[in-house]
Amino acid sequence: MQDSGLQLDDLGQPDLEAYVQSLRTAPPKALHHFTSAEGLVGIISERILRLTRAVCSNDALELRHMVENARISADVLREAVGHSGSLSEGARSLLAKFCERLNDDRAGWQGDMSLRHAVVSDIFLPDPYVACFCVDANPGVVHWGHYGRAGEGFALEIDSGLLSEVWRNRFVRVCYDVGVHLRTVSDIVLGCIQNENSILEPRTEGFFMRDRASGIADRMEAVIRAVSVGMKAAVFEPENEWRVTWLREVDGELPIKLRSNGPELISHVEMPLPLEAIRKIIVGTKRDLRRTAGSLASYLHSQGMGHVEIEESRIPFR
Repeated sequence: MQDSGLQLDDLGQPDLEAYVQSLRTAPPKALHHFTSAEGLVGIISERILRLTRAVCSNDALELRHMVENARISADVLREAVGHSGSLSEGARSLLAKFCERLNDDRAGWQGDMSLRHAVVSDIFLPDPYVACFCVDANPGVVHWGHYGRAGEGFALEIDSGLLSEVWRNRFVRVCYDVGVHLRTVSDIVLGCIQNENSILEPRTEGFFMRDRASGIADRMEAVIRAVSVGMKAAVFEPENEWRVTWLREVDGELPIKLRSNGPELISHVEMPLPLEAIRKIIVGTKRDLRRTAGSLASYLHSQGMGHVEIEESRIPFR
């Protein structure tokens, strides 16, 4: 992601689409997607790949990382202007409202969010959906340990050139540079406050129809959540991750579907996956290869997918 400073729309508010599009770039040709046995069956039988709500990810730091960075930037600004008195009353109100939004988000990560906040937040704030990939030619122990169910999962090698153009244009390369992360949120927060005369005008359309400071604070948090899908903590850099993303406010409507995950309910959208785009299926080593690989080969042959190679993982989980 390139540092681009504050980007405003024609109404003087942070331009959500511009920020999202600045993250997106053409993916590498070969991508690996990890999944469970159940997930693999769904992918090859239904010809789809599920993009899951980012806030429902198993990754403990998903989205939270950038929200915390935004909290740091907002707190630093509040402390600085508290001593200098350099901000107008309107800008102070905006910063206070934004901090409230971030504190609500933090409560949600800690499991303390009320039903009212959870429902309202997820209806009215942009709600990114993602599916994850790595690009290493031979996925290693990091990938199999984290995404490959410690050898119980599968990895699909996908030729991105055979995906539809619509979906190829929605890929994001994950950035692990904390300096970029902090500059991005600081540009959004500080830029909005400095441009308060243009952005705190009354609005008659858009996401939110509340008071002006609340509305712009909501939009600031919306942008933070949207760009979060392309940014992760530096500790995860060995994953070398790419993501395909969908965001209703940028990409238009798609049917949102629901599935269970143990006691939880998880929503997702579906990306068409042509069978010819699947080039290889790598089988985790915690498998009876005759049963699993043999059954998989039999099924693929019956579906006219003889082009798909079947390999065993090189990472010897047992």
